[in-house]
Amino acid sequence: MRGLYAILDLDTCTRHELEPMPVARALLSTSPAALQVRAKNQDVDGLRKLLALLREEAGTTPLVINDHWELAESGLAGFVHIGQGDIAPEELRQRAPHVSFGISTHSLQQLEAALHHAPSYVAIGPVFETRSKMNPEPVVTPGILEQAFALARAASVPLVTIGGIDEENLALVVRHCDAVAMIGALLRPKASAEDGGDRYEAISARARRIQRAILEG
Repeated sequence: MRGLYAILDLDTCTRHELEPMPVARALLSTSPAALQVRAKNQDVDGLRKLLALLREEAGTTPLVINDHWELAESGLAGFVHIGQGDIAPEELRQRAPHVSFGISTHSLQQLEAALHHAPSYVAIGPVFETRSKMNPEPVVTPGILEQAFALARAASVPLVTIGGIDEENLALVVRHCDAVAMIGALLRPKASAEDGGDRYEAISARARRIQRAILEG
């Protein structure tokens, strides 16, 4: 896993008055490292329909569902992403032994515990202040991030950084991770004149710049 880990957060799309599928297509057009669907307030039936559409669009891009491991088990997503308060890795292994998963962590202690379960990837953050969560965890310092990357590398598990990352501060983290997760930074409210005034084209152009910066970093 290397590059932009794009997160399609349905609540963020709603706040920006954007339709999820055109946003997803704009992100997928850049061949990101992965596309995660996060839907904290979406009913499961609606989420199932969205994933069925995305599975057809995603091609070779790994499709990740946040939290809803049963949808990954049914084949609608290739991975499930779990947080510290979600289903425990041990229980997930028991209930869905064939589902690949990634884990969110917020400290070196949590990261080491996560690596013990041999996940497909680990995420750590927030590395900067973020507005995507009501009660975010404390910011991960540069020193901790560097140590986390070394631990993940030693375990041959990709490390994803998340939390408050945008085009301006991307260079500060790109050398200490394999992939960079972004949500709001991909969905600025308005397209610029150079994007032709099309908001979805603007998202695609922005994601393409970020993807290139990560791969070249």
